[in-house]
Amino acid sequence: MVLRYSPAAATQGPPGGVDRARVSRHFANAAGIAIASFDLFPKQFIPLYQQPNQLIRDGADPDRPAFIYVSRKTAGVLLNADIDSVKTGATGTTVTSSPSFAESAIKYPARNVVAMIPGSDPVLRNEYVAIGAHNDHIGTSNRAVAHDSIYVVNHLFRSGGAEDRPPQLTPEQQAQVNSVLADIRRRSNGASARPDSIYNGADDDGSGSVSALEIAEYFATQKMKPKRSLLFVWHVGEEEGLYGSEWFTDHPTVTRDSIVAQLNMDMIGRGSAADNTGITAAGQRYNGSPNYLQLVGSRRLSTELGNLAESVNKGEKKPFSLDYAMDANGHPNNIYCRSDHYEYARYGIPIIFFTTGGHADYHQVTDEPQYIDYDRMARVAQYVADLATKVGDLSQRPVVDKPKPDPKGQCVQ
Repeated sequence: MVLRYSPAAATQGPPGGVDRARVSRHFANAAGIAIASFDLFPKQFIPLYQQPNQLIRDGADPDRPAFIYVSRKTAGVLLNADIDSVKTGATGTTVTSSPSFAESAIKYPARNVVAMIPGSDPVLRNEYVAIGAHNDHIGTSNRAVAHDSIYVVNHLFRSGGAEDRPPQLTPEQQAQVNSVLADIRRRSNGASARPDSIYNGADDDGSGSVSALEIAEYFATQKMKPKRSLLFVWHVGEEEGLYGSEWFTDHPTVTRDSIVAQLNMDMIGRGSAADNTGITAAGQRYNGSPNYLQLVGSRRLSTELGNLAESVNKGEKKPFSLDYAMDANGHPNNIYCRSDHYEYARYGIPIIFFTTGGHADYHQVTDEPQYIDYDRMARVAQYVADLATKVGDLSQRPVVDKPKPDPKGQCVQ
């Protein structure tokens, strides 16, 4: 069946590539997915994508649709029609084949990390305020690139990082890049040109992971704990499709109904005026500011939780300027569905997603610690800790006054 799924945020990797985890999750009930964009791939990427690399099932992990890239010619054969002429919902011809599969264990298995700080109230300690982040990223590249070259090109002409297509530079733009690179390499004696193939993920989501750890240490050293217990979860597999948080919420270590709220931190280390932190639903890009912080989902299940977030922010020593533009219904970037908080929300648990937004180093090898704004990250962590305290000390859990989603349904922002 022909389906079209082309929000800007679904693009990733080389021209023609898509975010496989998100597309697979969107069409989770499909037996297989064929993306008709292989003709767009640069020649140097084709051998990589022709290698057998199909993860279908891993033990208790949920089934995934088979996923391949095909050429327009192949798509035409499958549909028995020109791909440009077929309508959404059209079915193709019947094809037969004899595929073979080899089973092998995952080379580097990973686990969620879960910790708990008991609350101070003998009754309310049986309820939990969950605080989380994801502790995985996207690994390494098979092809090293010059760190400074990628940094300059992206910051000049690809402000959304992997959210944007790699730019095709004009001669004038290439001359501009060369000029900036020459100056950087002169000042660094060429050290900036180091080959780089590691996606460190300092902001995505090293920033959230270490902040969750700092918040846990902060509460562990407080003489008076919040009345409710605090549940810390570092989720694995977020980049692959929220698999760690899906597993945890399907098999929680505490009674699911005892979790009164979940506060999720993902990419909280940037947000400067030089960073393209977001885009409006109408497609207009905007940048951060010294006090920028983005909230998503804060009132989608509980108006009370969203109101608490604002009142706590006003009481901070240096309040944030809260941005809700990315939380708009129908926003093409679909942020509400893209991080671990949604796996809690699907069960009716009120959530808030805290982020300082996107930037040119998103899912790039240049997402490194030296570009993190540590003072801002610490402020976000303190704000989340203060909000967790407020929620933890409420006499009643935050009221859920909005419709709950179907836990097995597709997320819709």
